[in-house]
Amino acid sequence: MGRWGPERGAGWTRSPEERLDVVRTVLLLLLYGVVTGWVRTHATVLELAWPAAGLAALWLAGSWGRPRRLARDAVLVVLTTVVTYLAVGYPAARGMAVGVVAVLSGLVTVATLDRLVGGRCRVAEDLTVRRTSELVAVLAAALAGGLVPALVAPGLLRAVVDEDIPLVMQEWWLRSSAATFVLLAVGLRLRTRVLPALSRLVDRGAGGAGLHELADAPGGPAPEAAPRSRPVEALAVGSVLAGCYAVATAQQDPTVLVVTLLPLAVWAGLRLTTDHVVLLVLANAVGLLFLADATTGPSLRVLTEREVLMTQVVVVVVSFCVLVLALHRDAQSGLAVRERCTRRAAQQQARLLEAVVASAREGVFVLDAADRVVLDNAAARAMLGMPHEASRAVRVASYTMHLPDGTPLGEGEKPGAAALAGVTSDGQLVLVRRADGGESWVEVSARPLPGPDGTGAVVTLVDVTDRRRSARVNAERERLFRLALDASPLGLLVLPLTPGDRKVARSNPAMARLLGRTDLDGCDVADLAEPTDMPLLHAALDAMADGVDVERFEVRLLGPGGRRVRCACTASVVAAGDGAPEAVLLVEDVTERHEIEVLLAHQASHDALTGLPNRALLLDRLDDLLRPGPAADSRVGVLYLDLDGFKAVNDAEGHAVGDDVLRAVAGRLDAAVRPGDTVARLGGDELVVVCPGLSVPADLDVVAARVVAAVGAPYDPPARLHRITASLGTALAAGGEDAATVLARADAAMYAAKRAGGDRWCAAPRAPREGPTPLGGDRVDDEAWRPEVSTAC
Repeated sequence: MGRWGPERGAGWTRSPEERLDVVRTVLLLLLYGVVTGWVRTHATVLELAWPAAGLAALWLAGSWGRPRRLARDAVLVVLTTVVTYLAVGYPAARGMAVGVVAVLSGLVTVATLDRLVGGRCRVAEDLTVRRTSELVAVLAAALAGGLVPALVAPGLLRAVVDEDIPLVMQEWWLRSSAATFVLLAVGLRLRTRVLPALSRLVDRGAGGAGLHELADAPGGPAPEAAPRSRPVEALAVGSVLAGCYAVATAQQDPTVLVVTLLPLAVWAGLRLTTDHVVLLVLANAVGLLFLADATTGPSLRVLTEREVLMTQVVVVVVSFCVLVLALHRDAQSGLAVRERCTRRAAQQQARLLEAVVASAREGVFVLDAADRVVLDNAAARAMLGMPHEASRAVRVASYTMHLPDGTPLGEGEKPGAAALAGVTSDGQLVLVRRADGGESWVEVSARPLPGPDGTGAVVTLVDVTDRRRSARVNAERERLFRLALDASPLGLLVLPLTPGDRKVARSNPAMARLLGRTDLDGCDVADLAEPTDMPLLHAALDAMADGVDVERFEVRLLGPGGRRVRCACTASVVAAGDGAPEAVLLVEDVTERHEIEVLLAHQASHDALTGLPNRALLLDRLDDLLRPGPAADSRVGVLYLDLDGFKAVNDAEGHAVGDDVLRAVAGRLDAAVRPGDTVARLGGDELVVVCPGLSVPADLDVVAARVVAAVGAPYDPPARLHRITASLGTALAAGGEDAATVLARADAAMYAAKRAGGDRWCAAPRAPREGPTPLGGDRVDDEAWRPEVSTAC
């Protein structure tokens, strides 16, 4: 598979640049062969010009900087010369020698040109002739390349073809240099016009896309600012020139041509586009060659050596002069265009600057070197209190500037005047007494305008009156706030909400008094809080860091001597000076209040004399125990207890001794019952014991026996004089029964025990009911029941 694709006829697969290079090489090969063969067959033309060197230089310039392509093109030049010489009847050796001389001359020409134009003689750079300096470089390169045929060609041809060729340095040098200059100047100039057209042609022929972009690639030649094309005028100049050549040929006298050629060239250089001028130069050179060839007919004379020399000089001088005029005209047009563009850009920048200055919220005014206002905006006029219709000279003198202490600034001390003297000021605070009689605080910045002579200054004004007023108000508020916090009875803790940083940022004296510490600032919060409450405190701080509102929570802090201080914290989030969030906690000591609340709650649910749960708490607990649940085999026992002989103690010994007895009974009951049982006082000498989690009725009997035994033991004097026992009624209930009903059954059983003589317990049977029992038994309908009486153990 070759580089051209699977099959050579299937289409090109090369890059756009490679396809363009192939077409360009083929065209140059044909042009080189045709011109070389035609000149070789016309001896007079060969004496006037040797275009092989010029075409070779133009050919090799397209490959300069690419060694492989340059070597290929050099070989093609030599081979084309050999083939052409064979075609016109000359030996191959002569063609070989001429081709080698052409290649050497072209290499010297292109190398010299590349050196003179600073290494821009590359395909990527796409060198063209746009400036006079480049035209001069082409002329110098052509003269340098013309030395090669003058020095090498006679000797080489004499050695190859064994001819006695005279070594005439001047003729060989001028002949080669003139042709090389014209061909190279015209070829490089037309390069920017031919390449795009050739690229588009190849693009359409190859069926690809993007070939035309090769000529427009970055680094390609930019079109210069040339005058508008005048095709009619160019046609007229060409027609006059063609007529002059016809007259000169017919009269066999070049005088008419010499007289008209230079004025026409000057006219063309000043009036026509550069492309038309280049075509005119090429046509003039070709016309001179045809004219020279025409004068060598059978009846015409042969050109003398002097005429040949003058013809070559005329070609070079006219071509150079007309191209210099055209390029100079282009440069002047370019300067004019750039000047117009610069002027338009400057005007646009000026309008843009005025619009920016006018829309700026800061005041801006520009001073010239004479301290006169040349530009200002509405914000500056408002800050200085100047009416818009006031003249700019009045605007400078209509206000005064003062230092913060009220000292007036002299004319030379004002920031604008200082900037005119080269001194830059940034944010200088001044008091401006405006033209309208008001006062404003303004921050003034002034800078000299750039320029060697100090052409002026630009002054910017920022009104800080409201800012200073707000700063004073905020400072006063902060002072009052600090005083309030320092005098507040509530403690203050400021804690950062940054993860991992829980050190106190600030506290107040009340907080120090509350915790008995003076080193709170910078202290880790873990050293202040009760360890068991630290998760609560961290959770509250983390929630505030996440943006959750945490208004109030309670936490215990470590007070003086390790005392736990219960504190109610009112929380809020504020931003610190650096923008980081902080938690502000107002801390109130609620220890005493909490203890009072606990005490009141205890008193509401407990007996004041014995400390036992009262009736309300008893009923709540019994309701909870009797609520239907999954433990169907678990029962609740209730012991209803009434003291025997207690009235005698009260009557004989007094109520104080009776109260002591009640407290003693309460203590004995707490010791006799099981862990988890509840002992409650209903009132007077009636007490109740609730025993949850009973499996069998015998468990309740064991508790009842212990209770009867504990209550019947002797008491301390003077109650020892009296026998105090307990009448006890027991009732066994299951989930779903009513608490009041169970108590009523136990109460009835207690009365049965009391009627039986006391100091014993009596078990109450299940209450009669209709429907299914709470434990899921069958429906029963019992008659009146009698309690079972048991004596004390």
